[in-house]
Amino acid sequence: MEGFASHQDEYLDKSFNGLSSIDATLQNKEFDTCSFISCDFNQSKFNHCRFVDSVFKQCNLSLACFAYSKFNNVRFEHCKLLGVDWTVVDWSGFGGAAVTFEHCLLNNASFFGLNFQHSRIEHCKAQEVDFRDANFKQASLQGSDLRNSQFGNTNLSGANLTDATNYHIDVMTNNVQQATFSRYEALNLLASLGIQLV
Repeated sequence: MEGFASHQDEYLDKSFNGLSSIDATLQNKEFDTCSFISCDFNQSKFNHCRFVDSVFKQCNLSLACFAYSKFNNVRFEHCKLLGVDWTVVDWSGFGGAAVTFEHCLLNNASFFGLNFQHSRIEHCKAQEVDFRDANFKQASLQGSDLRNSQFGNTNLSGANLTDATNYHIDVMTNNVQQATFSRYEALNLLASLGIQLV
């Protein structure tokens, strides 16, 4: 992959700026305290990689594959992450709390069945995302657009959905105990109960 030495497996405190590596493959690499700025990794494959204390800013990672890769304290800021299947990541140890998404495009992603307790997906566009069977207990989805996203058997207990919009969450099939919703958007929760407001 352009910008990465084939013989080098570990990168410490490195900054990668403006890399364009579309549909490339990176395997068995470790990035510790690294930053990726304005990089294009569209459809690239990160197999068995490890990211620690690192940040992605304004990067394109749409349709990227992170098969068996690990994350620990990684932030995605203003990134494009369309269609990413997060279920192929190795979440053992830290779970979804190991990553933070802020002001990102996450449309058509899948978090199906994942443990994302205490995670943060804030001020993101997360449309048509699969949240079914996932654990988002005490997570933050604050300010995110959840239009047409799927919730089913999802644990949202204690979650923060303040200023989140366009969600349709069935309170009978999802756990929303002690979750926080904005007053007017919370009216969407009544739709699953067949209640009409006048």
